[in-house]
Amino acid sequence: MDLLNNHISLVTGAGNGLGRATAVKFAKKGSMVVLVGRRKEKLEGVSAIISIKRPTLYNTSSCYMTRRYE
Repeated sequence: MDLLNNHISLVTGAGNGLGRATAVKFAKKGSMVVLVGRRKEKLEGVSAIISIKRPTLYNTSSCYMTRRYE
């Protein structure tokens, strides 16, 4: 049994680097992965990698959050 079966993991910075590696590894371990990042194209690339290993329904959207100083 995979360690993360039936878990949902939210990975920030999932478009590249450590976030991408974490998202792919968690998916390999059985987790449903929510990808969060600024660049939709990069998230779609990671989603494509994950969907090869674990076919399911994926939807990608990007977000950019900033703190507003007053």
